[in-house]
Amino acid sequence: MITVWYTAAYRDHSGSIVAVGIESRNKAVAEGELADWRRDAPDRDSFLAYRNVPEWQEVGE
Repeated sequence: MITVWYTAAYRDHSGSIVAVGIESRNKAVAEGELADWRRDAPDRDSFLAYRNVPEWQEVGE
């Protein structure tokens, strides 16, 4: 099973994605964080980012 996490983010000068909001599995919550970020830093090109996190696996011996 894969869990999708969302957060507000922007790209730094090297092109890496920098997460600035709280991470949430609820997309609407992350969109609210993004709206706050855009209000507080309107000159920054922010967007909604996501990542897929796989479920925990047992380490083999």
